[in-house]
Amino acid sequence: MKKPTFVLGILLTVLLIFIFASKKPSPDPSENANNQIVEIALQKIFETQNINKISDFQYIINNKIYYARTIDDLDKNGSREIVVMEPKIESGKIYRFYRKNGDNFQFIGEEGSVIWYFEEEKNREIELILKDVTGDGTSEIFVPFEQNAKGNKWYSVFRFSSIESKLENLFFNHYSENKPSRVISFDNLNYQNNRLIADWHGTYERGKSSYRLENNIFISEKTIGLFGQPRSENYEYREINESGDVTYQEKRTGSVWVDSIEREKLPQGN
Repeated sequence: MKKPTFVLGILLTVLLIFIFASKKPSPDPSENANNQIVEIALQKIFETQNINKISDFQYIINNKIYYARTIDDLDKNGSREIVVMEPKIESGKIYRFYRKNGDNFQFIGEEGSVIWYFEEEKNREIELILKDVTGDGTSEIFVPFEQNAKGNKWYSVFRFSSIESKLENLFFNHYSENKPSRVISFDNLNYQNNRLIADWHGTYERGKSSYRLENNIFISEKTIGLFGQPRSENYEYREINESGDVTYQEKRTGSVWVDSIEREKLPQGN
């Protein structure tokens, strides 16, 4: 009598496993709502009802592939903005941005990217960074513009202008460049004490720069960093003002990549 009971237990176990494995998780209501917003936006933007969703964020419209999703509420009107990314085979991507304006969606700006990957999956990604770097409580948009052979990326940065009702480019004025640049490369960004702090690295150096914002230009106020030489353990710690003048320096021996980006000697008077 034990054998039939044992077999019955196995059958019940297999049946329960099949039931739970085949049961699909309930869709996230907020995700469904976002998908509906995106599809409505695409219908308005492209003036067609023929929107064919292939997968998450991927759509075929007028026989072309696009990727679209919602981003932050940049204009503070209670509705998230929409980004539509169009891949350009072997040449990059184009990002176009829209805001809800009544029953329609208003075009507020676009930016191109010249980055193209060997990995096909990366070419499908909407590679935006959304981060508040001006302290106004609203995210700025970082669009990857280009990338070098070592993987360092340069970003163009945009914020929403309530006056113009569109995105405006933020520029960066650094002592190492002759004029403000519309792109910035960084390892990490933070907003502290009304200043943008950018961590960065180069071929033989690394450091951090602080920027203040004037109108739509970030002006580099101070840079501190470790500056090395090829095939040498000797390097310098430097403090540089916004004019590019070295205001303090220390000669050191060690590793640019490991040692602390701080003064080893205390300032006079401390």
